[in-house]
Amino acid sequence: MSTSGQRTYDHAIREFVRWYCSEPRLAFNRTVVLRYRIHLEQRQNAPSTISLRLAAVRRIAYEAADGGLLSPELAAGIRRVKGSAALASASATG
Repeated sequence: MSTSGQRTYDHAIREFVRWYCSEPRLAFNRTVVLRYRIHLEQRQNAPSTISLRLAAVRRIAYEAADGGLLSPELAAGIRRVKGSAALASASATG
């Protein structure tokens, strides 16, 4: 990953952590990530921005599961949360 790409990813992770910590104490699971996606959509972020931010959150889940901090089942649920662009194309073809 390029330096610019790494900075963008790091920013996305920091933004998620800031949002997560501002909410009432939540478990890190699929429902929370769906709430975060709704938050991003309500802020009218571009679909590509939402996808990037969710990719960073999915990476956190992967790393947490790999380190034994999150169950593989919870991580799999988080990884299934799609961005706005994926939802739009799925509903257009479905």
